[in-house]
Amino acid sequence: MYEGAGDDQKKVDNEGSYGYYTILAVKFTSSEQQIDRNYNTLVKFYTDKEYPKGGDQENLNKTNEAYKIIKDEKAREQYMHKLMIRCYLSQPFELILPNKQIDKLWPFFIFEVIKEGKSTSEIMQFNFSAQTLTEQKKDVRTKSYMFSNISSALYSKKDDEFIINFIENGKILSQNYKAKFQNQRDQLVKLAIFAKEIFEETKPTLEFHNPNTKQDLNLFKVQHYSIGENSKTVSSKVTNLFFDQVSTKNYFLWNDSYIPPHSLLKTSAQKLASLGQSKTVHFTIGKTQMLVSRDEDLRQIIQVIPLKKEYLAFSRDENVVQLQVLNNTRKYRFHDKQSASQFVQKLISVQNQKASANPLRTDCPVGDSLQNVVRIKKSAIQKLNTMIASYEQKVQQLKVERQQLLSEFNDLDLDKVDDDELMINKEKDQQNKQASYEPATLFKAPLK
Repeated sequence: MYEGAGDDQKKVDNEGSYGYYTILAVKFTSSEQQIDRNYNTLVKFYTDKEYPKGGDQENLNKTNEAYKIIKDEKAREQYMHKLMIRCYLSQPFELILPNKQIDKLWPFFIFEVIKEGKSTSEIMQFNFSAQTLTEQKKDVRTKSYMFSNISSALYSKKDDEFIINFIENGKILSQNYKAKFQNQRDQLVKLAIFAKEIFEETKPTLEFHNPNTKQDLNLFKVQHYSIGENSKTVSSKVTNLFFDQVSTKNYFLWNDSYIPPHSLLKTSAQKLASLGQSKTVHFTIGKTQMLVSRDEDLRQIIQVIPLKKEYLAFSRDENVVQLQVLNNTRKYRFHDKQSASQFVQKLISVQNQKASANPLRTDCPVGDSLQNVVRIKKSAIQKLNTMIASYEQKVQQLKVERQQLLSEFNDLDLDKVDDDELMINKEKDQQNKQASYEPATLFKAPLK
């Protein structure tokens, strides 16, 4: 938490926690048209009395707010930046392939790497939503690659080195890197491979329509296979090889339905130099990493330090804290002894506890996504289907009765029936005529 920050605590707790994409039931990569369609449907859902949530002003206000933020380019960028920072602060130490919804990876990663021939480190960022890999040094984005430019990623001979091959102007450009923290090399190589696979899975493909089979042929679709951790126990439903056909896209969360925890502490200090010069730096402590930046908004990140004892050691003398990151030692002067003590105590608590980046469910009220609309429409369709089935059953019964009547009617001798009816009618006519000529006994003359 932001120790002793008062009103600023709420700001820190809410950074990137609104779930705007979840409210509109869209992904980070959804088109503007899809966002508009979902928004219009939700507005109808919350205003039309036909729906159960009709007249829900609270959810309608949240929907309008989410739409306003996502549609505004500047506001959306600020929101995504805050969400990325939270992902960085809870970045896992190891990439464990997820098997549940809440175990999926957030699509933003950050590392410190050293390029071959360079003495200082730079920041490498993976953005799986925008499909970009960015190298940043001295507060300037020195190079940005699209995932489509990644040809391959390889391990190098040394334990902390790796190679990423990029495609530039039709040629292969090999870049040699060194992971600042040796155990992160595997993560970097895996993420580079994932980046290539994500592009292959999402790139547009040429489709040909076969008029004979009425099927679309994706002739240029490349299938990728991911190797399980224990190849001897992993079975395959497609081939006899020990591979599982798993889409790399399923490893990641593509909206803010789950988010990482907020930052645990934000503070600033003066970086002390040997020549007496000092610069202000800003520390942000998370669940697994600490970010050091030149600005409070963390847009000029200069260090990414995993909060593990083998990487980071520290000591305090009054209001001065000495940080030892690997073999590099630096001193920082805090505003007062209390600020320095809080900073050290927070580092101790994070290092002593089992690092966990458990995701948090976005605090969105029930009924604020299109899933509810879909459920309502599905329920209405099911009712209609039930009624149709009932009517169809009744129609079948009536058809059976009709068939029985027709069968009985066909079995009758219609000519004989007509003659019998004619004779009966003639007899009735004769009886009526005789009755009309018979003298009435009531009018006979009395006897003398």
